[in-house]
Amino acid sequence: ISAGSIAEPRAGTSRPDGKKWPSLYVGNLPDKSFFDLDLLKFFSSAGFKIKTATVANDTDKNKSLGYGYISFAEESELERCLSTMNNALCHDRMIILNR
Repeated sequence: ISAGSIAEPRAGTSRPDGKKWPSLYVGNLPDKSFFDLDLLKFFSSAGFKIKTATVANDTDKNKSLGYGYISFAEESELERCLSTMNNALCHDRMIILNR
């Protein structure tokens, strides 16, 4: 992955016009040690331009809760991701994508 293709995992969630970036729910993530940067790298390495990547986690136990969200600069990129990556394997787990 080139450094230019990776955004900050928790970059701002709003666009300059105040609207939210188009985003998807990502469920069934691999394991309890899968975090923001892992999610970002997974989708970036598949050729998607991810704006933000956030994995829900239990901060007390420092463990992933198994789901997260990714956002895109363009709706068309979200649609392409939804149609090609839903049910894709990520570390031997079939991920689920939803709006």
